Amino acid sequence: MQSLVTPSAGGWRLHGFRPTAEIEIVALLSEKKTLISSLLLEPVVQLVILAAGLQGAFQGAAFTDHYITWVFPGLVALQTLRAFSRTMYRTVLDRQWGMLTIKRLAGVTGTGYTLGKIVPSAIALSLQLCTLFLLVLVMGARFAIVPVIGTVAMAIIAAIFWSALAIIITGFVRDYIVRDMVVTWVMLPLSMAAPIFYPIETAPTYLQWIARINPLAYQVDAMRNLLLYGQFQVTGIVMMILTLIVLPLAVRSVSHGDALSSQGGR
Repeated sequence: MQSLVTPSAGGWRLHGFRPTAEIEIVALLSEKKTLISSLLLEPVVQLVILAAGLQGAFQGAAFTDHYITWVFPGLVALQTLRAFSRTMYRTVLDRQWGMLTIKRLAGVTGTGYTLGKIVPSAIALSLQLCTLFLLVLVMGARFAIVPVIGTVAMAIIAAIFWSALAIIITGFVRDYIVRDMVVTWVMLPLSMAAPIFYPIETAPTYLQWIARINPLAYQVDAMRNLLLYGQFQVTGIVMMILTLIVLPLAVRSVSHGDALSSQGGR
């Protein structure tokens, strides 16, 4: 089905960014239970229970003197993956109920829509990082201020990547069942195959090969090198290049894709 909106209308202008962002922020703040559970409680549990529980198993390992400090950048990267599921849910709703078509007819550009969808993910991530950084400091970890700022910036870039990727994928998702399947298939394997809780060098060979095509693995390595060692390495460059690739593709997906619902919201 052809879109009712001229694909090239608006170009790269930001028209519609502010109302789109405002709507998404209101939706984020209205999900109080989600904010408390998945956005705040979940990362705290990962740090205080899972990471602390694994600390004994890795005590004295050659790659770290303080496991909590070592694992923390991986947990920061893991939180960015939440942007994928949130953006996927919200964008599928827009497509299924015809809201994307209405917004485009109202003059919202692909750039304005895409960036507007990314804003709440960045806000949610900021809340998570504030909580995690305060908690890990209480647990005895210490980081230099410049690497912390750089890591936060990297985390936001990673969240932009996952949000943009979700928008691209929603162009091929036509119902909520497929949406939930995609979210599960993407988030669980990627998070388990990334070197968040273990060094990739000690993993089985097949996991090392998977890590080579896993964007989250590059994000974990980039943040770990920066936060712990103050080094910006090749993985950081790869991470930024991937973001610069998917972001324009997400804009194009919104601008040129079929915005009409094919399932009537079912």
